[in-house]
Amino acid sequence: MKTPVQGVFSLMTNDTICDMIEAKKVDAFMDIDRLIKELTIEEKISLLMGKNVWWTKDIKRLEIPSIMMADGPHGIRKQKNESDNLGLNQAHLATCFPTAATVACSFDRDLVYQMGQAIAKEARSRGVSIVLGPGINIKRSPLCGRNFEYFSEDPYLTGELAYAFIRGVEDQKIGTSLKHFAFNNQETLRMTLASIIDERAKHEIYLSGFKRAVQAKPATIMTSYNKIETGYVAEDKSLLQGLVRNTWGYQGVMISDWGAVSNRVKALKASLDIEMPYSGENDNSEMLKAYKDGSLTEDEINQSVRRILTMVDTYPVEKVKTHLFHHELACEIAKNSAVLLQNTDQLCPLNPNKEFLVVGEFATKPRFQGGGSSHISTNHIESFLDVLEEKQVKFEYAAGYNLKKPDEIDLDLIEDAAIKAKGKDAVILFIGLPESYESEGFDRTHLFIPKSHSILIGHLQEVNPNVVVVLQCGSPIIMPWKENVKSILHMYLSGEASNRACYDLLFGLVSPSGKLAETYPLDLEDVPSYSYFPGGNNSVHYKESIYVGYRYYDTFDVDVTYPFGYGLSYTTFSYSHLTVSKKTINADEVVHVSVRVKNTGSMKAKEIVFLFVKNAPSVVFKAKKELREFAKVELDPGESKTIHFTLSKEAFSFYNTMIHEFHVETGLYQIEIGKSVTDIQLTSNIMVTNEEKIPLPHYQTKAKSYYTFNQDEISDQDFEGLLGYTPPPLNIKKVRPFTLDSTLDDVKHTMFGRLLHKVVKKEMKKISINADDWMNELMEKVASEQPLRSLVSMGGGVITKEMMNSFIEMINAHYGKGIKLLIKASKSKHKDYRKER
Repeated sequence: MKTPVQGVFSLMTNDTICDMIEAKKVDAFMDIDRLIKELTIEEKISLLMGKNVWWTKDIKRLEIPSIMMADGPHGIRKQKNESDNLGLNQAHLATCFPTAATVACSFDRDLVYQMGQAIAKEARSRGVSIVLGPGINIKRSPLCGRNFEYFSEDPYLTGELAYAFIRGVEDQKIGTSLKHFAFNNQETLRMTLASIIDERAKHEIYLSGFKRAVQAKPATIMTSYNKIETGYVAEDKSLLQGLVRNTWGYQGVMISDWGAVSNRVKALKASLDIEMPYSGENDNSEMLKAYKDGSLTEDEINQSVRRILTMVDTYPVEKVKTHLFHHELACEIAKNSAVLLQNTDQLCPLNPNKEFLVVGEFATKPRFQGGGSSHISTNHIESFLDVLEEKQVKFEYAAGYNLKKPDEIDLDLIEDAAIKAKGKDAVILFIGLPESYESEGFDRTHLFIPKSHSILIGHLQEVNPNVVVVLQCGSPIIMPWKENVKSILHMYLSGEASNRACYDLLFGLVSPSGKLAETYPLDLEDVPSYSYFPGGNNSVHYKESIYVGYRYYDTFDVDVTYPFGYGLSYTTFSYSHLTVSKKTINADEVVHVSVRVKNTGSMKAKEIVFLFVKNAPSVVFKAKKELREFAKVELDPGESKTIHFTLSKEAFSFYNTMIHEFHVETGLYQIEIGKSVTDIQLTSNIMVTNEEKIPLPHYQTKAKSYYTFNQDEISDQDFEGLLGYTPPPLNIKKVRPFTLDSTLDDVKHTMFGRLLHKVVKKEMKKISINADDWMNELMEKVASEQPLRSLVSMGGGVITKEMMNSFIEMINAHYGKGIKLLIKASKSKHKDYRKER
């Protein structure tokens, strides 16, 4: 980890004052060995489940405290009164930083580290011990509704930024939760679907970022909802115990995503320490029963208890009265992350002495964060119009479209905007994706912006050629309209300081320096996972294997709108003096690479330098090139700096399924220095030798279409040859007998299933009574796709597992047995209620 650059903090006049305030830390020195001896088996088992929605379990008798967790990938979401895990209830104010998709475009480890530090300080000021982040799932498809919360399509970039974030938080003695582990790359049926992925893609693409992030020693790792092959991730011993603990050496706590556990005993034996949230005493009873019948040993329980007590001992904090905020840092990150996609005739930077028309409701109601559990409450939001007024820039405003009805074309609003656009020096048009288009809980079905936005562009361009588009969205879109505008500044979802950062970028107070951390395709059909996403009702087949993002487009020369790493500047840069320390190395040696970068323009700016390794010719199918290093450098006009990189054997390796580990093939590789994956400036060959005689996989006979990949060419036979087994079917007919893992959608065709569905739908409407129509639809969809057990675990004890089991018996047409179980469950619940009273 590089030493964080501290220069940015000198700019933070407001924040610096706040950051000087240190929260009082609790001195905690538990005698964990003594506690494990003194805890009863019942108390030990109780520690293996949350106390409620956000807190770990305490044991007052032995003075073992609770600690609190809170959502936090891009800010602290600590709720005020009622608690939920969906982001519905009001939360305490906090700084809303740019989302992970935005921050990734900065390619700045140091800035991400500082963001982690700031979030940790705000967590401490709110009494939060564990920040639930970062989220680092790979962007397999641009349709995933939660992509705004993840870094990139590239595992190396993902791992590096996750490492920086985790260290930033953990160095402040606040814990992190690395999530969602693993293979959780969509929202559709995320709680029940099985992800079917070949071994190579697992390790090269989907696990690689996690492996790097684990080296930063996060306090916890959060397991995902989905299954792999046929079992739930939270119960997969080979993955959790075998890979994460035994191979990667992780010693921290593993927690479940909220409501992700099906079989608690199996999950504990797999190495899952804490089930979140609290879902009643039934799971504890099941573990106690397993202990008594010998299927669960006290040693297995003690292992988890020891890890939990160590965590509680390591991360105790005491809330202080002064709450910290970091608005200026949020602004700095936004400015470093925005991407200038287009700038015809160098229209930008704009002249503040000219007169402008600002169009679009996003200019007054910015889309600066994503929807769902990561939604931050902040009161430090400025509209773009407020900033223009403060800067005394002359402008008019036109709404252009109605955000509440984004797909409706309001001709009156369009005509008003067109009339006002005439004669203005430029039009600044704010468009993008409303929250109803991308959010946790659902996936997109297309890559278009709302019709009201795209049609507006054409009308404005007809009356004014100088249209500047400001994009606000968290994931790729297609842009058939881009030739009708001169400039495009992509702000992504850039946090609470979005509009102030936008002003500084548009008017040239700072040059844009972000570059795309994901590919923007020409069409949805061009996406390598297009034919296989989001799968069926039983499983999703990752037929594209390692060909995710630029690894596909670049390898097979597929045209894109904007490639990985693309981004413009207000200045120009030249690259020279590429040096490689050795022309031939053994596989275990390192090689040092350096390159000189010069600012050849007239404005101070930052440049991101990429180092790709082009793979040597091989009988194994591989991506043409892969990102292996990157750096960001700031240069004055005419200034040059030399960038240094070090490459080890990982830079030349692939995952060999014959030996089940990474392996370097002998061959002639090429080191490529570029401005993006397609804009390579300098190259140098290097011979890498490996004297080990290791067999290679026989893909040419078993999976030949992966050498000439086309979405329609990957046959079931080739995919099966790649997997080495017959995958489970995409779809199965959901019939009796139903279980706790069945969903409301599975059972709603039965009489009692329909009744249960109506009850749940009614309760969801109560929860989201003040929400927009799209949110009500989302809540109903989320509830319908949840397994029935989650109604127990997420219900806070309102519905017990015994009650749900009685419902399932009746759904399975065992009416007598179901009614008896319901009566018994109701008596038990009433007894527990009286005990609490």
